[in-house]
Amino acid sequence: MDRKKAGDSIHFEVTASCIAVQYRKTIQLPAARAELVLDGDKEKAILLDGNFDEDWGDCLYLEKVLHHGEKKIHTVDITILPEEVTDTTPFYLMSLIIA
Repeated sequence: MDRKKAGDSIHFEVTASCIAVQYRKTIQLPAARAELVLDGDKEKAILLDGNFDEDWGDCLYLEKVLHHGEKKIHTVDITILPEEVTDTTPFYLMSLIIA
């Protein structure tokens, strides 16, 4: 998923007890940010920030979403957030990792 337009989203349904996402953090600022919602619980949304606070290169970042949870069908929704800046580096989702 390589997106930059606010509101673009992707939806997954997976059977798992552990979930993580891997995405790019970049030094090409500003970068798009996304919100991850697990099982429709918007109060516990996770911010996926593509901005990397270093000056030496990009990073593939691993964000734990669910660790040793109930093994069942989970939904994962990732939505690009609206930004004040229109010329942002696109958000790049590398992988959804489940166990």
